[in-house]
Amino acid sequence: MIKDESGLLVGYVYVDLSEGTDLRSYVETAQAAVARALANGSVTLPEGGRLRWTGQYELLLEMERRMKVLIPLALLVVIALLYLQFKNFTEVLIVLVSVPFALVGSFWALYLLDYRLSTAVWVGVIALVGLAAQTGIVMIVYIDQAYHRRLREGRIRSLDDIVEAHAEGTIQRVRPKLMTVGTMLIGLLPLLWAEGSGADVMKRIAAPMVGGLITSAFLTLEIIPVIYTAWRYDELIRGRLDAAAPAFARELDRFAWMARGGGALLVVSAGLHFWLETPTRVVGPLVAAGVAALLFAWLGYSWARRRAVRMAFGDTGASLGLLSTNPDGESHA
Repeated sequence: MIKDESGLLVGYVYVDLSEGTDLRSYVETAQAAVARALANGSVTLPEGGRLRWTGQYELLLEMERRMKVLIPLALLVVIALLYLQFKNFTEVLIVLVSVPFALVGSFWALYLLDYRLSTAVWVGVIALVGLAAQTGIVMIVYIDQAYHRRLREGRIRSLDDIVEAHAEGTIQRVRPKLMTVGTMLIGLLPLLWAEGSGADVMKRIAAPMVGGLITSAFLTLEIIPVIYTAWRYDELIRGRLDAAAPAFARELDRFAWMARGGGALLVVSAGLHFWLETPTRVVGPLVAAGVAALLFAWLGYSWARRRAVRMAFGDTGASLGLLSTNPDGESHA
């Protein structure tokens, strides 16, 4: 049979892969082998002839190109909506801490169900980012309500007061958070054992969402209040330093800006590597500089913060760090 494509004669070589073989890895290995054969002359092409790898591999590349746009776009939309809610970028970052915890359960679910990464799986992961942010918002909103109410009443004067306010916003609000996650799970779980037309796709969309919700629900309850308490305590220290010792406050600001610069370098490096496919020799120094800036900023901020605590609270406050004991002798972390 004579076949043509785009006005040129064409011949197809069909390849059926064994079950479990990774499509991308196979094509990349085969491309390298064919290139070596063409280079040493064991395989030749007619004059004007060319090779093209098509089929599912082309669809995979097209999906990756789309995901390079959709995934950052989804993250930007989530960040923008969170910023409109909190009007504070630090709180946005604290809420986004729940996303890595969600991805832990997501990848465990994919591993246990033996699902490969596909377009449907990536769609589920994108949806999971929004769900994880929603579970974090439930926690932050309740903490904020308790904190700001006590702040208006003049009851936030020490780390103990911050811990008590956050305890009110977390421990007493576990039920609404679990109800929110439970409602989502009730809607998603039936998709995991669905059958019929489109069931395979829906299962792969639901699997990362179900696994991510389970881990984010519990890890968020444990981690976010601790991070939030540390941030509010630093705010309290900074507020006292602004009045008592502005020089110490500026010193803390310098290290904070250094950390922001290191984080920005890492974000730029990730963008160059994943979206612009910049060579490693260019991205590597940027990553090294970002990591070095973050490490130096962390060491410097820790050292400056100890001095700031002494200045703000005296020698007694310096020994507290992020641990304190209430009047009943109960330790808080």
